[in-house]
Amino acid sequence: MSDMIDVFELTSDEHRRNPFPLYARMRSEAPVLWSERLNCWFVTRYRDCLEIFRDAQRFGVDRQRLGTAVPEQSTNLQIMDRPAHTPVRNLFVSSYRAQDFAALAHRGRQYADRLLDALVQRREVDLMSEYGAPLGLEVTCGFLGVERPDVASFSAMADAVVQSFDAGFFPHLRAPGEEARIKLSELIESWCAQGAGTAGFIGHLLDRHEAEQVPRRVVFNTVRVGLLAGYTAVTSAFGNVLRAVFEREVPLAQFADEARADAAIEETFRYDGPVQGMMRLCYEDVEIGGQRIRRGQPVTLMIGAANRDPEQFARADDLVLDRAPNPHLAFGWGMHACIGGSLSKLVLGAALSQIAARAPRMRLVEPLVPKLQVSHRAPQRVLVGWD
Repeated sequence: MSDMIDVFELTSDEHRRNPFPLYARMRSEAPVLWSERLNCWFVTRYRDCLEIFRDAQRFGVDRQRLGTAVPEQSTNLQIMDRPAHTPVRNLFVSSYRAQDFAALAHRGRQYADRLLDALVQRREVDLMSEYGAPLGLEVTCGFLGVERPDVASFSAMADAVVQSFDAGFFPHLRAPGEEARIKLSELIESWCAQGAGTAGFIGHLLDRHEAEQVPRRVVFNTVRVGLLAGYTAVTSAFGNVLRAVFEREVPLAQFADEARADAAIEETFRYDGPVQGMMRLCYEDVEIGGQRIRRGQPVTLMIGAANRDPEQFARADDLVLDRAPNPHLAFGWGMHACIGGSLSKLVLGAALSQIAARAPRMRLVEPLVPKLQVSHRAPQRVLVGWD
């Protein structure tokens, strides 16, 4: 087990602003790194992450396979393996595919235009809180088939939960995260209480979960987890694209051109995706990258590092907007891959295309203010003016 690098180096302000140089050191010097303080492995090479994603026999997400009970109120699709995973995922995938994504895209563009009608009249605008967050929440709630809650309150809940992902490094973040999860659960409960027969994704799930033999509690819990993941993914990715636009001088027109936008959006998720790590559990002793991982040990797959691995991607540290193929791991891989990836890309496309059309010559008023987090990357504030 290597002690060459201490994973707690990631908690410095320098590395939370830009973890990629440290990721490169980890891939080179300690690609499978054990942390005694966190009691966890950290894997940074693409090939090792993909091997673990693919090996459903020896790696997974279900603590029950290690003899640990999981409370009913916590059971959701993200912590299930086969066979319990299969009917739940099938229900969620079928309900997802039943939604009208063309209508959602239209809704997103219309709402983006309404926001921009007001914003372009102002001298300075924070594109994160005043454009990305309300647009992301509007389309997400349209997809779910529910009324949009107050943006500021919801964003505060989401931020507290996401910050708590760093509680292993910063224990004081755990309690606020738990409080926010309770509030988020109450919100989801109120939506689900409307029952079957309602429009949108939630209504479709509630109409069919009994026939698919999926407990209502599992539906509720998975909606809660998916809502948070979907909203934070799209708002954070929007901010990371803006980071590239201003720091790498990427023309917004790349995202307004439908012929080029899909590849450009995929590349931004690879180059600077929001999610930096995904957890797996080891079910059988196995060697990965020259290190012996024991049954019961947790493993963090450092997606942000894997997606910059030069063994997998030519010009890995460059933003190549027409990169093809682009087998990045930003949404995971295999049976636990994110179901809502295409919705995140849809919302991001709407946000970027409309702002490119309406405000192609915006400028930064101040340097980007980052969220100082280890597990998640996004700007806190992007203050712009219009030329």
